[in-house]
Amino acid sequence: MPSTTRRRQSLMNYHRLPDIQREINAKLDDTMEQFRKLSDIVALLHEFTNDIKDHVKGVPEEDGLLQAIRPEQDKFRQRIRQTAPKFRPYERKHAGEKHLPSSKFLSLEGKEDAGSDDEEPDDDSKRIDLNGEVIYVDDVQKSALM
Repeated sequence: MPSTTRRRQSLMNYHRLPDIQREINAKLDDTMEQFRKLSDIVALLHEFTNDIKDHVKGVPEEDGLLQAIRPEQDKFRQRIRQTAPKFRPYERKHAGEKHLPSSKFLSLEGKEDAGSDDEEPDDDSKRIDLNGEVIYVDDVQKSALM
């Protein structure tokens, strides 16, 4: 008896194989269509990412994003640097003896370093920083004690 049941089951499965094959093919077709749609989305995202990279990195055209903001960025950078005091990390009495070299990171940008002693020498020993003038470490110490 059990072998008869198995035979019937096998025959039913055998007759059902074409239906199973059609279901598998339909699912494969659906999966392939979804895969094509996802591929299209990935391609669009890739193209969008490349466009953003070009705009952030800069493009050779005059109307590029970086080219448009660069003049204002340079003005802003210069204004910020102008607020830096001319600080000397030595005492006023050593004004003619000690000197600071230019900062390498500023010289690479082609900008003058307001903190260096490479600018035209003045009589620094009579100055204190009120309006962009030189300030020495002993001036800072005196101000802290007052």
